[in-house]
Amino acid sequence: MRRAAEDRRGRGGCARARAGAVPRVLAFAGIMASVRRGDDEALADDAAARTLAGGRTLAGGATARTIEAGRAEARSDSGAAARTLAARPEDVAAGRAEARSGDGAMAQTIAARPEDVAAARTIAAASGPPAGSGGDTPAAGAGPVRGEGQAIERGTVIDRYVALTRLGAGGMGVVYAAYDPELDRKVALKLLRARTGAGTEASVGRARLLREAQALARLSHPHVVAVHDVGTFGEQVWLAMEYVDGQTLGTWLKEQPRRWPEALRVMRDAGEGLAAAHAAGLVHRDLKPDNIMIGRDGRTRVMDFGLARADGEGPARAASSGFGRRAALREDVTPEGGVMGTPAYMSPEQWRGEQADARADQFAFCVTLWEAAFGERPFAGETFAALATAITEGEVRPPPRGRGVPAWLRRVLQRGLQVEPARRFPTMRALLEALARGQARGRKIRAGVALAALAAGAGAVPLWQRHDLAQREAACAAAGGEIAAVWDEAARVRLAQALGSTGLGYAAATVEKAVPWIDRWAAAWSAVRVQVCRAAEVEGTSSLEVNARARACLEERREALVGLLEALAEDPTSGVQRAVVAAASLPPVATCADPVALARRPALPDDPAELAQVEALRRELLRVQGQLAAGRWVDGFARAEALRARAAGLGDAPLVAEVDLELGKLAEKVFKVDDAIAALTRAFVAGAASGQDEVAAEAASMLVFVVGYVQARHEAALPWARAAEAFVRRLGKQDDMPGAQYLNSLASLHKSQGELELAVGLYERSLAIREAQLGPEHPTIAASLNNIANTRSALGQGEEAVALLERACSLSERALGSEHPFSVTLLSNLASAQSSRGALDAAQAAGERALQASERSFEPEHAQIGAVLTNLGQILEARGDQAGARRMFERALAINARNFGRESQHVADALGNLALVHQQQGALAEALAFETEALAIRTRIFGEDHLEAAWSLTGLAAIHRLGGDLTTARGLARRAVAIRERGDGGQELAMAQIGLAAIELAGGDVAAAREPATRALAGLERIVRADHPTLAEAQAVLAEVEQRSGALDRAQALAGRALALWTAAGGPEHWRLARALQVLGEVALARGQADEARALLERALGIAGANDRALAARIRFALARAVAAAEPGRARRLAAEALEQLQGLVEEAPERAEIAGWLARRTAE
Repeated sequence: MRRAAEDRRGRGGCARARAGAVPRVLAFAGIMASVRRGDDEALADDAAARTLAGGRTLAGGATARTIEAGRAEARSDSGAAARTLAARPEDVAAGRAEARSGDGAMAQTIAARPEDVAAARTIAAASGPPAGSGGDTPAAGAGPVRGEGQAIERGTVIDRYVALTRLGAGGMGVVYAAYDPELDRKVALKLLRARTGAGTEASVGRARLLREAQALARLSHPHVVAVHDVGTFGEQVWLAMEYVDGQTLGTWLKEQPRRWPEALRVMRDAGEGLAAAHAAGLVHRDLKPDNIMIGRDGRTRVMDFGLARADGEGPARAASSGFGRRAALREDVTPEGGVMGTPAYMSPEQWRGEQADARADQFAFCVTLWEAAFGERPFAGETFAALATAITEGEVRPPPRGRGVPAWLRRVLQRGLQVEPARRFPTMRALLEALARGQARGRKIRAGVALAALAAGAGAVPLWQRHDLAQREAACAAAGGEIAAVWDEAARVRLAQALGSTGLGYAAATVEKAVPWIDRWAAAWSAVRVQVCRAAEVEGTSSLEVNARARACLEERREALVGLLEALAEDPTSGVQRAVVAAASLPPVATCADPVALARRPALPDDPAELAQVEALRRELLRVQGQLAAGRWVDGFARAEALRARAAGLGDAPLVAEVDLELGKLAEKVFKVDDAIAALTRAFVAGAASGQDEVAAEAASMLVFVVGYVQARHEAALPWARAAEAFVRRLGKQDDMPGAQYLNSLASLHKSQGELELAVGLYERSLAIREAQLGPEHPTIAASLNNIANTRSALGQGEEAVALLERACSLSERALGSEHPFSVTLLSNLASAQSSRGALDAAQAAGERALQASERSFEPEHAQIGAVLTNLGQILEARGDQAGARRMFERALAINARNFGRESQHVADALGNLALVHQQQGALAEALAFETEALAIRTRIFGEDHLEAAWSLTGLAAIHRLGGDLTTARGLARRAVAIRERGDGGQELAMAQIGLAAIELAGGDVAAAREPATRALAGLERIVRADHPTLAEAQAVLAEVEQRSGALDRAQALAGRALALWTAAGGPEHWRLARALQVLGEVALARGQADEARALLERALGIAGANDRALAARIRFALARAVAAAEPGRARRLAAEALEQLQGLVEEAPERAEIAGWLARRTAE
């Protein structure tokens, strides 16, 4: 008996048809026509634009090239190329060149609509001069802007973006409203001015700008204006940014009087964006009210991180090296500290021309918050020099009276305004925490005053308090929308395009199934974010410490989604197979509002620098987890190893434990078993020592699986099982996901030991927990059903196994789609279960459907096809179709070798299957070569005493028995039995014992054969049902033992049961029936029932396989004796043929002398 193929998924994909290419090209041409007309409404509403956006990448590479060609045609002002749909790369390049050198038909100045300018003020207002830059900002739509020697006209295509209207310009560059046809949205497109100069110097400046822009594009935070894309256009670096509808902080402050709590709320959000940027290694260098945006959605965003150095290099400073050159700043100065623009927000070190780091942003933040709270800036100066002196000398003027700003806020700001950076807060995060502490204390004081007033009968709440409460309520409601920074309609489209780019047939269904899971998760995140905010800001029920932990938890959850989306986009071929399960398995957000769970989170370091490092490493850990979930195991393993070294160098034990846990999981996925055990052991020890019970529990559960199931070291796995149970109980998670994982690993251990009934019970308990926690439609439920079905099949409970797999198939098709690899795997497993049950017609039909589905979804050499071929080959072998099985196994071997390498378990399995069919066809030399190579591979991978090696030892023993080398066969069989007895008491042990009994029978030692045959039958009867076909193997061998011992009644009963089971499983002509028929014929012959014996033996001879010459010789000799009286001539021929069949065996068969003597006597007669 051979093992059914497991789910061996690999990488690959097939090209999809180019359906729809022409309509999409024409759609783009329609978009360009709208651009030329200046018809922005038509552009925004154009259905064809959405068709293009929704379909470009889904169509695969060929269509993408056609669309790119169409873009080239659309860009061509002459329109001549629009009549030809060129898809070759060289044609595309030519089209682009034509577009760049058009005849100027689009070179028209189109006035910007007011709503365009207003809606894009989010970015345009920030495009004015940064620190020390010159130049005024022209009015939006004033005409083409000539920078870097090139005019950008309306309709110009920059990469994929179509320029619409210019919104503003300044020292850093020019901002345009633009259209993104792929995602059907408006963006703000900023072209940055690179450093001018000769050759290398200018290139270095552009390269630095591009690096900073790319770093900014990787920063994803709800309080930072998102950068969608970066690139170069001619000599300029461009950024495609979020197009936000709202107003700058400066406009917001001027719009109406603002109380300090409102200003503080806005600035705390802006501070969160700054802190995130600092953690990512970005420094703003030009924070000011016009670089802070308040959207109509209530969300605050900071703009222009890391790009304030207009020349792209060197420290951020005033344009001159000193204070005296007022003209370099190009800013007007007004009385009473009315200096306008950037200089008023520059830190002392920037004025001194020194390097500006994150503490310069902190200084600018405090200037801005002071101005928002007090209505004026903290530093006065009637002249430019006076302003510079006030800032560099730290001359903070007294705040105006009557603003109601509390003293604690003034003290916090004064610390952030210190001249020396070292005397400010160590990090932006520390400043934000100081603000939070002060506000929390103030809220408690106000609550006490309000209660005292109520007790005195003054029930009215002051108007300003009610206004502050309403503002905080609104802010918390808006906070729930922060998830949109990483998951919105544009993100959905990007995911669809990434997965669709694989060209796989099930990609569209995968997107359709995955997106709702992420949508539900994002809604849950939003609800918990609002809940956490209200507890801290409105209800006052959350302490500062709990709130900080909750916010950190939510941020990690959000970054987990970012990591998953990145991993899916980076390798969509692997990701498309796992996207739905990964989306459905995103970490739960409810724990971020659970005080018990929050208390278990590891404490963050007090040192600001160390804190920044830990936060950066934790973000990297989330990326590793994303790669694990998306199936990018090789890349993830390498990334985890590098991260582990960095975390160990930092000395953060809890972080190292978490990294080791992920490293262990990835090592197991890439078959680095020793590395997996080492990493998981470290994770367990560190987790237990640092109070990370979740890490310890998961690591121990994984070790149960890896040590007990993968390595089959059962005794070594038991301590890990006890440890896992202890930590799950300590967590109180017996009925939650940690408990389900522990039970699943323990079930695998018991299954490996052959304790199948116990394994089924554990699998079913794990399933019940998962259904309760995840819901009955979660895709992982199908995997649990598959585990139970496979175990019940091994128990001989074929009907139950088939029912479970039918349920799993139905669930998987609903959750993943019918063409998804896992759905196909389940269908293939269903076919195997039907085969084990004896329903070979249904099994073959299901196996062929699975193969057809795999071939539709994958390229011909994909690993998934190899797995399905293996299962189908085993079904054909069970039907006696060795030729068909051989074709399946040969294809599977080629596919497995290509995908996994010759030195892999997959190849060893294929070689073993090929050895079996060659053995059954009588090609023993070929069978021996295949099985010998399989044993060598398994020994090198797992060791010579591993259960995997026992598969090949049993196969080799059978081949040597059939070849007559009984001494070698006996030694191999005994080794296989010994290995199975140490590690596996299930069907595989019984099959090894049956093989040993057959060898002893072939050698004529009936007494030696009885013990393994009896034990095999007894073992199978304990674990499989009475109608399981495997029982027939043991019954037939033991029947022969009894027949040769003279126990004819028992022999007849055993052989009769074997005959019935094999007939039910394989039909009346299956070659396996020959052994049982031969025993029944011998019994009839011994009883003198020659006619009955003749009928049984004639039938046996007609269906006996060509591989077992000894069995065929025994059948012929028995038939010769049955027909001797009636057909003496035929009897002699049969006996002679029997002798001939025994020729060439390595060892002389014991029957040979008996047959030769009988034939000699009959010839003499």
